[in-house]
Amino acid sequence: MINIENVPPELRRLIPLVQQFGITDDWAREDRLKAATSSELAELKRAVLVHDDSLDRWLADPGASETDEYIKFSAMRMAADSVPDR
Repeated sequence: MINIENVPPELRRLIPLVQQFGITDDWAREDRLKAATSSELAELKRAVLVHDDSLDRWLADPGASETDEYIKFSAMRMAADSVPDR
């Protein structure tokens, strides 16, 4: 469950992707990526790219609180990073 209050407003539209790909276990995340369709992977890659600066501001901020949401968004970003460029 994601507490929307712990997510910056400009990133809240990514919550469905976080729920789908923000898996903290490396093996389980890899399995999810293998099961995803090419359109799902393209959407993940595109969404992370479009919001890259906002994600950087939040996730790379040394003062950011590492909430469950922070960790799941980080995992989603790791998932997007492992999707090959097309």
